[in-house]
Order: sequence, then C-alpha cells, then structure tokens
Amino acid sequence: METLPDIRRRIRSVENTWKVIRAMEMISGARLRRAQQFVTATKPYVIRLREIIGLLASSGRCRDPIFEPREARRRALIVMSSDKGLCGGFNNAVADKAMEVAGTGSGEDFIITIGKKCRESFPAADPAVSDEMGGMPDVRKAAKLTARLIGMIRAGDLDTVNLIYNSYSGGRPSGPVVETVLPVTGIDAVEGDDRRIIFDPSSEEVLADAFPRYMTSMILSAMAESLASEHSARLVSMAAADASAAEMIERLKLQRNKLRQACITREITELVGGAGATA
Repeated sequence: METLPDIRRRIRSVENTWKVIRAMEMISGARLRRAQQFVTATKPYVIRLREIIGLLASSGRCRDPIFEPREARRRALIVMSSDKGLCGGFNNAVADKAMEVAGTGSGEDFIITIGKKCRESFPAADPAVSDEMGGMPDVRKAAKLTARLIGMIRAGDLDTVNLIYNSYSGGRPSGPVVETVLPVTGIDAVEGDDRRIIFDPSSEEVLADAFPRYMTSMILSAMAESLASEHSARLVSMAAADASAAEMIERLKLQRNKLRQACITREITELVGGAGATA
C-alpha cells in the first residue's frame, strides 16, 4: 500500500511532467503558425512554376526527357516524417503509406528519407541525401536533393519521382498523400494567348532554369505541409496528455487527502483510547 510520502512524490512527478506537456503544447502552437505561414507563402510560387512547366510542355517546342512518357521501372520515393515522437499516429500513417507504395514497385526503388522517424522504417534509404526534417523547411536541403535527382534523371537512372508525406490543407491535417513530381502530370491544358508566349533565349534554357526551381519548390512545399501536419498532430496529443495529467493529479490529491484523513482519524482514536485507558 502506498504511503503518504509516496503519493506526494507521485504528485510532484506528475506536476513536473504536466509543466513539460504545457511547454511542448505552446511550442507546437507557435511552430504550427510558422509552418502555416510558410505553406501559404509557397503555394502561389509553386502554382506559377507549374504553369510555366505546363506552357513548356504544351508548346511542343521543348524536347526533354522529363516530358517523355516512360515505364516506371525505378522510382525515387521521398518519404517525410518528423524528427521526434509524441505526435500520435503521424509517423505511423506516413510509414504505412510509404510501405504500401514501395510494395507495388519492382523492389529497386531509390528511397530518400527526410525525418529521423521514417529512417527507422527504411534503413536502406540513401544516406547521402537522406536528412533530418529540422524546425523549418530548408531550401539548401531541397536544392541538394533536387540536384541529385536531376542528375539521376538525366543519366536515365530514374523514371519517376514521388513525394510521400502528411499533407495539410484547409487549416487541418489531411492524412498521407503520394504526389508525383516526375513525370510531369496534373498540369491543366494551357489555352488562349498563353500559347503565343515567347521563351527567351530558348524554351530549353528556360526549362533548364525553371525545372530545378519547380522540383525544389515542390519538395519545400511538401516539407512545410508535413511540418504543419506534425505540429497539429502534436497539439492534439499534448492536449490529450494535458487532460490526462490534470485528471491524474486530481485523483492523486483525492487519494492523498483520504489517506491523510485516515491517518488523522487513527491518531485521534489512539489518543482517545490512551486517555480512556489512563482514566
């Protein structure tokens, strides 16, 4: 049976944990707002770059491997997760989705992980370009990854590039998604006067500059959405832990008070019994 000092130690321990939970909740709230701002800021840039790539594809004047239909023999799977836990099923969801996608391939997929937690699920990921997620999307990480992927595409070592991450849209997490970066798909047909746009100095040189920017921005946007989704999931987890800690403290305090009352009652009974015995 627990003694009064034991219960007091448990109360202090839970209260200290509660303070950590509240601090993590506040930090996640601040980081979520920053990630939301990043998602909002990058969307117009990504959309405009997609329009430029669409113009190049629809013009018919740019012959490039990225526009050629190809069989998906070897795929690059870029899996994004968090660096830390305590965010519910966030990491398990994206890992399960990545496993599902990897299971549909030939077994020769080139896997890249961004985030410590998904690295545990994919130990065979390329260590040269796999990295931590970090606190905010890092353009240097995205540019390094883009340079490696484009080099492999030009060499014929890759056929498709897919991003697998937890999306964030409409101000809330939307679950794991698979987004295709290569081959270029999902770009609306360009109509009207846009078809008469002049590319200077040439469509090939515009593409050589625009496509790395497009791929980098796609990776950055996915990182931002993954971070926003992570912090949103952690807020939910911390809110649940906050409620549980408060409930546990109340239960321990009630147990402490009952035990203290029992001790006082026993002492009074002993005093009364002792006084009666000497009377």
